[in-house]
Amino acid sequence: MAKPKAFDSWTPEQQDAWRVKEREYRRKLHAANREKVAEYQRKYRAANREKFAEYHRKRRAANAEKFAEYDRKRRAAARQQDAADQFFVMAGAAQQISEVIGKPKQKTT
Repeated sequence: MAKPKAFDSWTPEQQDAWRVKEREYRRKLHAANREKVAEYQRKYRAANREKFAEYHRKRRAANAEKFAEYDRKRRAAARQQDAADQFFVMAGAAQQISEVIGKPKQKTT
């Protein structure tokens, strides 16, 4: 929905009301046409790949400390996930071994 020609001459309340209506219209449109919207976005990003790459390079350069922190957290989370995966692999192997060997029977007196 394009902005009406007289939009700039409207009162702030009218502009806000139009923005709310526009937002609701777009939300419903996207909800009803998820695949079309996703396809459009894929095509747009593919056609403007270099533009997006340049934007991300500039943003990363301007916020180097913030992105360094993100990277550090991401690496820590990956290490933690790797450790958890390894634990579950070992736990699974231990369970398989115990099933093959069989559990010792407890004596009852």
